[in-house]
Amino acid sequence: VVGIWFTTLGISIMAFNLNGFNFNQFVVGSQGRVINAWADIIIRDNIGMEVMHERNAHMIIFQAEHNILMHPFHMLGVVGVFGDSLFGAIHSSLVTSSLIRKTT
Repeated sequence: VVGIWFTTLGISIMAFNLNGFNFNQFVVGSQGRVINAWADIIIRDNIGMEVMHERNAHMIIFQAEHNILMHPFHMLGVVGVFGDSLFGAIHSSLVTSSLIRKTT
């Protein structure tokens, strides 16, 4: 089930190009000054997840700065697909081996 969730999450992220969420919200004080929220600090520090729109996300080009295999959100889809396939193979082999019995 978890593999299916990761697969769905990864496919939807890659299909709709959701490379992060821009929670660029701020609070305006009584004097008109902008009070930054934690989201602004996290976005500006860039903790490893892209929050900007990828220029070549729709193209199958493995560039150094836009490598689909190194993108953490895209890797969720890859892990989900392989994890789900592995789980399915293990589960089906266990079920098959438990159903086949030798008769003498």
